[in-house]
Amino acid sequence: PSHQAGIGHDIYLKLWALSEPNIPADYVLFDEAQDADPLMLGILLRQKSTQVIYVGDAHQQIYAWRGAVNAMQQLPLPESRLTTSFRFGEAIADVANALLGGLNETVPLLGNPNQKSSVVNKPHTKMRDAILCRTNARAMELLLAGLVHGDKVSLQADHQKLNRFVDAASLLKQGKRVTDVPE
Repeated sequence: PSHQAGIGHDIYLKLWALSEPNIPADYVLFDEAQDADPLMLGILLRQKSTQVIYVGDAHQQIYAWRGAVNAMQQLPLPESRLTTSFRFGEAIADVANALLGGLNETVPLLGNPNQKSSVVNKPHTKMRDAILCRTNARAMELLLAGLVHGDKVSLQADHQKLNRFVDAASLLKQGKRVTDVPE
């Protein structure tokens, strides 16, 4: 969120890292290590008396565009795989394995045999795309382009924040000053 001094998360994380912190814990479980911030990874690597357990899935790395690194590929540590899902059954695991095979995964995912699940194939359904955007401005640009092109579009976003963005854009076009919208 917002800091009273007007600094964001990246700034206070950097300031904390520069203080060379010692984390007073026996263990740290670092989840989502496939998207580790290099700064946070550096902090954890400098811990002398704390055991760090890195947990993640390389196939779920989504923040490389932001400079995130896959910590698990950089660390010469033993690896243990959790290959059984308790959330879904074998039908979904079979589809997941077909997709993961395209990513050169060789260890199969197992579904929970006690979990009933099914996969429905609807070939008559139009192909759908999902587009992730870093900014509301880009999301609006793509939404409007889709509408102009005649596509059926939908935007999954914080609509109040998006409305503030649209209002701010309108004010800017009128030559007025806007200070409360970060984009």
